Parts: sequence; C-alpha cells; structure tokens
Amino acid sequence: MALGARSDVFTMVVRQTSRLVAGGLALGISSGFVLMRFLSSEICEVQSHAQVIFVSVSLVMAAVAAFACLIPTWRAAQVDPIIALHYE
Repeated sequence: MALGARSDVFTMVVRQTSRLVAGGLALGISSGFVLMRFLSSEICEVQSHAQVIFVSVSLVMAAVAAFACLIPTWRAAQVDPIIALHYE
C-alpha cells in the first residue's frame, strides 16, 4: 500500500473472501438439498417449495458476507501508509 497499490489490495481481499463465501454457500446448499430429500422421505410435513427458502437465505448470507468483507477492507484501504508504517 505504501507504493500505491490500494486498489490491488482491496481487490485481492475481496477476491479471497468471495471464494470462501462461494465455497461455503455451495457446500451449504448442496448438503441442505440432500438433507431436505432425506427429511422429506422421513417426515411428511417437509414441503417441496423449500428450494425457494434455500435460495433466498443463500442470497441474504452472500450479501451479509459481502458487507462484512467490504466495510473493513475499505476502511483499511483508506489508512494513510505513513501512519500505518509509524504504527508498526
């Protein structure tokens, strides 16, 4: 950041976080669908329109993760490199 790479640092952190979020969402959605099929065969009250719930909850979780990543990253990118170097 001291050499002017603020946007590169911002992009790198957002890219790494989005990979983690995408992997977690993929694992959660796939395991949720498997468990939903198992539970629908065992319990009669599990309804088949639960896919809408999975998608909507996944979108909300992705938005929360994006804000949880973007806000601290943006604040860190705004810090003056000289002040950060003096702090260390």
